[in-house]
Amino acid sequence: MRYLVFDVGNTNIKGGIFVNDKIKDNFIFDERTQKKILKYTFDKIFIISVNKKNCKKLTDYLSKNGYEFKILSKKKESFISEYSFENIGIDRFVSIYYSIKKKIYPSIIIDLGTADTFDFIDLNGKHLGGFISAGLKTLSLSLSKNTDLLVDVEFNYTDQVIGKDTIQALSNGLYLQWLSGLLTFIGFGKKLLDNPQILITGGNSERLKDFVKDGIFDKDFLLKAILEYGKDFFN
Repeated sequence: MRYLVFDVGNTNIKGGIFVNDKIKDNFIFDERTQKKILKYTFDKIFIISVNKKNCKKLTDYLSKNGYEFKILSKKKESFISEYSFENIGIDRFVSIYYSIKKKIYPSIIIDLGTADTFDFIDLNGKHLGGFISAGLKTLSLSLSKNTDLLVDVEFNYTDQVIGKDTIQALSNGLYLQWLSGLLTFIGFGKKLLDNPQILITGGNSERLKDFVKDGIFDKDFLLKAILEYGKDFFN
């Protein structure tokens, strides 16, 4: 069986190709990778989306090329949670579902992207709730938008913490602000839960490897979760 799954975010559309439940490729959906999709036929295509405009762009392309697909929605009976069912995003929802199904708990599930999300699952597999904070790039854009003299910065953080010019001061300052926030959320989770597993995914997950030594890093975690949830409820 060959599956194609998509995570439609606010910034990018991420895709994954699976064969017999094993991920064979992951990519950002753009003009170059569109050609890659056309090489294959797929038994099922599953999509989750948090951005209507980007989702329409993707589904228009798939429909134009004769592909059938299913946009996944939340099933209330999927797991037990203290969080508002109506308010939880589909990306967080499928990640929590997958974590509980695979018995990854007690755990802190962290997804680092345009927004950073933190979800806490207790030792009984119950979702307790979580946090949402601004992602690294979002912090940078917010500061740039509201400050006339400051510009967009690239994040190439080094051990030289004190900036020697405006760009370096911004880059290091924003990075440390972001990093300290993440470590605070993780510390909170460790106090809340008994020896939790720390699962970290998303575009900025690699930046944490030097700072969270006990973390489990899996850049394809959400794609795997989409596949599992789609097969269980929309096959």
